[in-house]
Amino acid sequence: MATAQTRTSHMQSVVISFNPRNKKATQFIETAKLMDFFHVEESPYDPAFVAKIRKAERSKKHVVDTDKIWD
Repeated sequence: MATAQTRTSHMQSVVISFNPRNKKATQFIETAKLMDFFHVEESPYDPAFVAKIRKAERSKKHVVDTDKIWD
């Protein structure tokens, strides 16, 4: 994921999520990086790690009663 910001006195942030396997989306991001009025930041998070966390959040929860752990 990349974040594009304009460098004016009235700064605005835009978050763009894209599939890096999509050629047109990747070309768009590469073009934005070349423009001097955009600042592009790559996400500091590993996409595989983020996907793993999101999958865990969607999974069913299993609660273990601490009084019965050793039974």
